[in-house]
Amino acid sequence: MVSNKLHPSVEQFREFVNNHPKLKKELRSNRENLQHYYEKWLLLGEDDPFFDDYRSDDHHDQSQEKKSTDKKEWMNQFVHMVDQVNWENINGHIHHLNGALGNLQTLVKQFQEMKSSPKGPGNNNFPFLKD
Repeated sequence: MVSNKLHPSVEQFREFVNNHPKLKKELRSNRENLQHYYEKWLLLGEDDPFFDDYRSDDHHDQSQEKKSTDKKEWMNQFVHMVDQVNWENINGHIHHLNGALGNLQTLVKQFQEMKSSPKGPGNNNFPFLKD
């Protein structure tokens, strides 16, 4: 006996359509779009914004609630991560970096002064080099 079972992904799409009356109505009015919507669903997934227009208000509210919960969870993780930062250690690194930048500025200033000073036989900018 031959079984008429559909592929599992087709069954899932069928269930998705049945749970979204607006999409179901759209597909009934224009069956030519069925393949298009199935491919979108298969590639993008049912939570993709492409399907937002076909969601009932209840499902849309649940989706928004899920997004809000995800944002809160992300913020909690971020706050926890910031709490774990050793600010004293970072302050020390900033202090050392500031000192290094100060030394670099002094060095650049000295080279600029050497470059702009007059050069003559009696004014050797590099005393360790002999004439």
